Amino acid sequence: MGAFGKKRYQAMAKIAPTEGVTMTSPTISSPIITSAAISEAAGLQVSATAKVTNISNASGDTLANDTAASNFVNGDHGKIVLCNLASASKTVTLPVSSEAKRIGQQITIIQNADLVASGVLIISAGTSNTFSVNSFAMAKTAVYQAAQRPADANNTITITGANSNSSWAVGSKAVFTCVAANEWHFAIMAEAIGTGKADAIAFSTV
Repeated sequence: MGAFGKKRYQAMAKIAPTEGVTMTSPTISSPIITSAAISEAAGLQVSATAKVTNISNASGDTLANDTAASNFVNGDHGKIVLCNLASASKTVTLPVSSEAKRIGQQITIIQNADLVASGVLIISAGTSNTFSVNSFAMAKTAVYQAAQRPADANNTITITGANSNSSWAVGSKAVFTCVAANEWHFAIMAEAIGTGKADAIAFSTV
């Protein structure tokens, strides 16, 4: 072994892992993660692992077939909400004034009834929020319609039903994810009965 190689071997031996790495953070609070402070004793071993998921073990509320408004809160992160709305007009509102530390927060709505002609589901992005222009919604007739995107200032989604040709039937799904301060992304995939309704999903600024 040459002089250089010997010195390198000795240097490596001095920093051989003995105690690993102790993570003194992060602190996780649905779904906030503070920056991790890691104190390195030696080597690159990790003695604590943080796991983050967009799915909660707790179930979300069920949205009834009535006109009562429903307001989601930060504690609804990761919950799947079943929507039994069929013939009434209902407004649901996402957590308001979403801060950057809420990025990753997610709420899912699964339609659990066929939305008929008198049924209207209105989804608000919440005070101070708008919908991300990277969002998409696909209504369904006999086949899926071309994806729609909201305009930059849009903060409201309106989904209207139809008696025998509804494009918001059982199995329709809307996933909302906070992607920036005051920005909610949505991914909406509709299911239809009959021939569906191509214009069932609309965006607006209120």
